[in-house]
Amino acid sequence: MLCNPIKNFVHESPSLVLISAIGSLILLLALAVYRHQHPINLYLLFGFTLLESLSVATAVTFYEYNIVLQAFVLTSAVFLGLTAYTFQSKRDFSKLGASARVIVLIHLLLNPCGMM
Repeated sequence: MLCNPIKNFVHESPSLVLISAIGSLILLLALAVYRHQHPINLYLLFGFTLLESLSVATAVTFYEYNIVLQAFVLTSAVFLGLTAYTFQSKRDFSKLGASARVIVLIHLLLNPCGMM
């Protein structure tokens, strides 16, 4: 991170992570309850997005800025490439949803174990 005072404040305030995690969980449950009530669900979604951005920003402060920038560029490139391919090919990818979830779950479970 480029701004050391902000980085030091975030590292010295573990309550930010706790507030963000508990608040996100509460708002996620509230979103499930109020999913069909129009103005309320948008406000809850805004709050959830704000708390999730706080947790991502807190996690990012523990890494060097060039690593975070590299991850952003690579993620954006993959997103834009897949979006362009989907719009260009006109194929229906909705049937691949279940298999994509399984592949992501396998990666999430095996990657921390060092198996992938």
